[in-house]
Amino acid sequence: MPERLGAQPKQLWQSDLPSDGLGGLAASKRIVVVSCRDPLDENDLFIALDTRTGKRRWQVQYPAMGSLDYGNAPRATPVIHGDRVILLGAFGQLACVDASSGIEYWRRDLIKDYSVTLPTWGFCGSPLIDGDRVIIQTGVPAASLVALSLETGGEVWRSAGSDASYSSFVIADNPTGSQIVGYDLDSAGGWDAVTGRRLWKLQPEHGGDFNVPTPLVRGNNLWLTTENNGTRRYQFDEAGKFNSKPVSSNFDLASDTHTPVMTGTKIYGVWNGLHCLNADSLETAWSNDAEMYGGYASIIASENRVLILTQYADLVLLDALSDEYVELGKWKLGDGATETHSHPAIAGTQLFVRVGQRIVCFQLD
Repeated sequence: MPERLGAQPKQLWQSDLPSDGLGGLAASKRIVVVSCRDPLDENDLFIALDTRTGKRRWQVQYPAMGSLDYGNAPRATPVIHGDRVILLGAFGQLACVDASSGIEYWRRDLIKDYSVTLPTWGFCGSPLIDGDRVIIQTGVPAASLVALSLETGGEVWRSAGSDASYSSFVIADNPTGSQIVGYDLDSAGGWDAVTGRRLWKLQPEHGGDFNVPTPLVRGNNLWLTTENNGTRRYQFDEAGKFNSKPVSSNFDLASDTHTPVMTGTKIYGVWNGLHCLNADSLETAWSNDAEMYGGYASIIASENRVLILTQYADLVLLDALSDEYVELGKWKLGDGATETHSHPAIAGTQLFVRVGQRIVCFQLD
């Protein structure tokens, strides 16, 4: 993160895309991967651009017919893992390709392979890499959560359960072993990472959550944020058992699609304003009700900085060490009318942002 943002954005390059999209960007030192649709809106299209020049390195395209609210482009952020990239489209096409060439290692069709009924807003959760396995939520009763071999795409285990959520899973390391933590359609839960056995289930006090924001885990603490139940902190005991009674809660931060971030002892999130909470007590340290923080934002945090891309492409850098709202620079990256739901990415000192039908690379000094 930079000490400050300069007076004007320092653009290094931009590349036009055939469509807009909701999926986040994934970047390494060499490539940035972006998802979109072909001009006829009949195929998913994943494009890898050179981080230095913006030139196209490779692309992966396959048929993915259908119609969804908010467009048909992939929602899930690609995952770059070593020499492989995992790609997931909204219509259930899952592929593992080579990071240098885009050559396909394996592909799965979740709808065909698992007889899935397409979720209302498609497949949204990003694949989770756990060692040599890829964790995917299908949402079918006999195999709600599955682990696939990163090497071959073959099934390692399956876990029976409920319909799929629209959230991504995370790993919680406990004394008894790693847990996969996330949501199904109507509850939060933990699954044994080795076997897939479900370890616990949390039904919220108020039903009807979309279950989109990704959980936060640190040590033996778990934070959940949803629109009908606010932000809550839970704990695992010394043996790794989950306590379903929240330790603390805050209903000011109750986002429906935005995932808060944590740095130091603070949590930052957007819902009818930008809120900074004490991570333990969840008491509000401060709030900012500026219009640009109305309903959605993407946030990246370091130890001393918080970088926010708002829904209409304002980029704001904050001092994370301050006990107050302190801006360290602001750039306007869009026209003020184009919505930006795609999560940006940082690699080194380069920031990659999708604004409408283009991806732009900025230098962060």
